Amino acid sequence: LQGGEITGAYLDVFGKEPLSEFSRLWGLGNVLIQPHTSAASPQYLELFVVELVRRVREGEFG
Repeated sequence: LQGGEITGAYLDVFGKEPLSEFSRLWGLGNVLIQPHTSAASPQYLELFVVELVRRVREGEFG
């Protein structure tokens, strides 16, 4: 991100939360930081439903 190899990122989950106020990510102009909202995208919803159906069919939930 800093070197431009990745054009930009939308981040909403971090290894340690909340993200430190001193994190370099806050200062990057090509990073958008939001609180756990990427799961609301239509693309994610479709992936979630497909995975859920697969897991139910395989009996993962009893």
